[in-house]
Amino acid sequence: MQTSKGFSLIELLVILAIAGIVGVIGLPIYKRYEFRITHTDAVAGVMMAHNTLEKCASAAGGIYDGCDAGFPILSPKNSYSISVVLGAPPATTYTITATRARPDPGETCGNYTLNELGQRGITFGNVQDCWIQ
Repeated sequence: MQTSKGFSLIELLVILAIAGIVGVIGLPIYKRYEFRITHTDAVAGVMMAHNTLEKCASAAGGIYDGCDAGFPILSPKNSYSISVVLGAPPATTYTITATRARPDPGETCGNYTLNELGQRGITFGNVQDCWIQ
């Protein structure tokens, strides 16, 4: 009796079908995970800048003049560039913007913004979906 070596066509098709099912289920889960990691980095960078500005203004009697020194900075995982625009002197307003360091054609939120009133914004998409807590 002769034994065959290798895989039959049916066995290869079963493996291919299993790999396809895993890919169809796993890819959206991975994409959502990647989205949360990247956008959490943007929120963390904006909140770091917000805390820095508020601490500086607190020491300067509520005026933000000069508090933008040292900006732009990078977010904690270097995914976003964080910049600050102050209002006219004496500055009592500001806008923090997080701009993606490496553009992503599949981006769903765009740039993140935060002002002195705590109003959150994005250039496109849904604010509640993008500002991950």
